[in-house]
Amino acid sequence: MASTFDPELIHDVGVFLAEETKVKSSVVLLAPTCNIQRNPLGGRAFESFSEDPHLSGTMAAAYVNGLQSQNVASTIKHFVANDQEHERTAADSVMSERALREVYLFMLAQKTAKPWSFMTSYGRIEGVHCSENPKLLQEILRKEWGFDGIVMSDWYGTYSVDLAINAGLDLEMPGPPRCAQARQCG
Repeated sequence: MASTFDPELIHDVGVFLAEETKVKSSVVLLAPTCNIQRNPLGGRAFESFSEDPHLSGTMAAAYVNGLQSQNVASTIKHFVANDQEHERTAADSVMSERALREVYLFMLAQKTAKPWSFMTSYGRIEGVHCSENPKLLQEILRKEWGFDGIVMSDWYGTYSVDLAINAGLDLEMPGPPRCAQARQCG
């Protein structure tokens, strides 16, 4: 869709998908996917917008604004660096702070669209799982960017309860087996 270079069209796609979401009796759409499209043969490349972070952010913002204009929550995913399908649950992305901020984070979409939720990726940044990463979830997403919505894991994408909760993860998907058990046990 990003190859259209038409944010108004992508906004309209968001509006259309919001109506489809409501027909399915849902209020949240787990989209858009903002992974950087490094290889067109990547397993999830069809969900992403572009290899260009600015174009991806612009299109994601239009998509989010279209969805949320119809009172359907968007979920920007996968936060962050989920750009390969092969062994994505085991990947550890080691990168400079500059690359993290200029290429892989979705600040443009957050600042211009205010999505209601984010989904963490399976992988790790500098050895720390994204769903347990206080730098990503607390320092950058919440404090620097002012995000006040829900942060959820990808399906079965939590690895420890205490680290995830303390890092700022709000919702374990697809359900709360680990987090609920930990809360019940005190």
